[in-house]
Amino acid sequence: MMTSLTPWVKRILLTWVVLWVLSFLFLLAEIDLPRAFSLWPRGLGDGQITSIFGLLSYAFFHHPGGIFHLLFNCLIFYWTGPEIERYFPGRRFLKFVGVVVVVGAMTRLLLSGIAGSGFSGPAFGGSGIVSACLFGLAALQPGLRVNLIFITVPILPLVLVLGGLDVLNLIATFAGKGSQIASELHLAGAAVGWFWGGGFLRFPIFARWSAKRQQSSIKRQQDKHQARELELDRILAKITREGIGQLTAAEKEFLDNRSRRPD
Repeated sequence: MMTSLTPWVKRILLTWVVLWVLSFLFLLAEIDLPRAFSLWPRGLGDGQITSIFGLLSYAFFHHPGGIFHLLFNCLIFYWTGPEIERYFPGRRFLKFVGVVVVVGAMTRLLLSGIAGSGFSGPAFGGSGIVSACLFGLAALQPGLRVNLIFITVPILPLVLVLGGLDVLNLIATFAGKGSQIASELHLAGAAVGWFWGGGFLRFPIFARWSAKRQQSSIKRQQDKHQARELELDRILAKITREGIGQLTAAEKEFLDNRSRRPD
């Protein structure tokens, strides 16, 4: 697996590190910067201004009290992020990350409304983005083997184990006995990554739905093309019968557009 950094992966990694350093320095002054810009449903309900920014900013802060969460996310993102960005370069990768962050935020807000206190506290970290890249890579390259320093394992069983652990912790959180890990953010990212990489198309029902959707899109394009051709024939016949001076403004605009963008 290639690991040379791509542009947006490099920027996100740098952002994570810089914000962690700033958070650490603010912590020395007894200011909890990540908490202020965390995904905090209770704070949002109380009208705290920074909680509004937290709907997006939560994914770029890590807890300054320990560096292992940041290091783990940076390491996995360094391994998987460049591969995803190569599949979806430039703005497509930025859109991918944006969707992961928004879906994660909406998932936690929804669960906070359903289950209450277990999901209403502050959450932050880039684990949702990391999960999305890991599951996206599993969908795109299901035969890939991942080097875990001491052993090499297939990526599909690896993501199934990780996803299963998050599901168990999510169930425990509903029961009021979960850890402080925001598993719903991991699972939201995993779902987006798996979808983005076409993983759901491995199931026949989704594959058939995708094929029908593609066929419908092609049919719509063909119908539009045929309608434009019929309209062109009608206007040309009118010019032959009555002269170009008899065309309406709409007909002239149609010909002008047709001349600039021929099918």
